[in-house]
Amino acid sequence: ELEQTHGSLIGGMLRRMRARRTAPAGASDASPRTRRRPFSFRDGLAMLPEALARRLGTAVQYGRAVTRLVPTDGGVLVETGDTSPRPFDAALVTLPLYRLDGLLDVDEAVGPQPVPVTYPPVSVVALGFRREDVAHPLDGFGVLVPACETDFQILGTLFSSTLFPGRAPDGHVLLTTLLGGARRPELALAPEPRREQAVLDDLRRLLGVRGRPTLVRHVCWPRAIPQYERGYGAVKAWLAALEQHAPRLAFAGNYRAGVSVGDTMASGADAAHRLARTLAVDARTR
Repeated sequence: ELEQTHGSLIGGMLRRMRARRTAPAGASDASPRTRRRPFSFRDGLAMLPEALARRLGTAVQYGRAVTRLVPTDGGVLVETGDTSPRPFDAALVTLPLYRLDGLLDVDEAVGPQPVPVTYPPVSVVALGFRREDVAHPLDGFGVLVPACETDFQILGTLFSSTLFPGRAPDGHVLLTTLLGGARRPELALAPEPRREQAVLDDLRRLLGVRGRPTLVRHVCWPRAIPQYERGYGAVKAWLAALEQHAPRLAFAGNYRAGVSVGDTMASGADAAHRLARTLAVDARTR
């Protein structure tokens, strides 16, 4: 919704927060308990899947690349390349779309994926600074650089230490910047010194950053966020047709109903509930 309405997720969140701050008292019917706000975990969002893996224990297998999925009348055959195919009652697939090519034993009535989906690269550069070296008060969500501002190189910056506690020691701040994407994919894949310099150049102009950062961390995602471009509706229809022809196979991820963390988690929950209902119905009809 944010991307469709405002053109980007970050821009939509910034505008929504600005509208809430400027709205008259009592204009919102959301109580403080139900109002949405950004959140994270102490050691980052990785804590969530790590906690789930600990809960599942030995049922989680690592380093086993799935090479083929074959829907059957009673479930799904899963091949990993190093063992014989194993039958499962159902399979919930959360791989990115580009990993599905050659993996699925697709019904001829469904056919292959109708159009390719682009996953441009994105780099995340996290920089720590002494508080006195950043002139901006950092009293918001972050800063978005729209596509029309062609003299800037970054996509946007989050004020991470403002948003989440424990992200920087006392007297310091943490700024997390994204660059690359569909706008400048080559910059996301540039050497780390080039990326760091691009971020510093823009932050000096945007936030009044001075001096050198006290912390630098780089993360590059060569294939980051799927682009919902023209023709993407055919891809969603293709996935739905796959699930209809193979009701014990379900797909979830940021390519189903939105790219945000919340949308992706909802996609997984919806797919899991759908498979649970299918298994329950099949069990009753046996």
